[in-house]
Amino acid sequence: MGTASLIIGILCFGAAMVPTSGYLTLIPATIGLILGIVCLAERVDRKAMAIGGTVLNALAIVLLFFWGAVIAFGVEGAVDLSAARLFHQPPPGSLPPVEQLDIIAPETPVTMPASAKTAAPAPAKAVAPAAAPAMPAAKTGGAGK
Repeated sequence: MGTASLIIGILCFGAAMVPTSGYLTLIPATIGLILGIVCLAERVDRKAMAIGGTVLNALAIVLLFFWGAVIAFGVEGAVDLSAARLFHQPPPGSLPPVEQLDIIAPETPVTMPASAKTAAPAPAKAVAPAAAPAMPAAKTGGAGK
């Protein structure tokens, strides 16, 4: 029984490493765990295989529940995010839009002090660009000189 527990434990632990193996691995791992515990309870001299099988089957079961939790929380987060996008709402736990923050958009209007209220400055006059200075005429030398 110890050998059977060890073989089942090796196979189930290897299969439990795959996140999608799911509960198809849970039944053989439970059988292997029971076989290992029964073999340990008996008075036999060779208990090493039973200990190895029991440990591997227990680790396989723990790993299966770990992957189940990871997948469940991942699906829940994906559903929350897609529902938020579908209904045009921010995802859960995000900050509200800037318009809804009281710190940035106070309810009372901001007024300017009287000293800051001055007449608007006159518009600047359009200035024509200055003409570029004329280049001095180049001296041309005759070919006959």
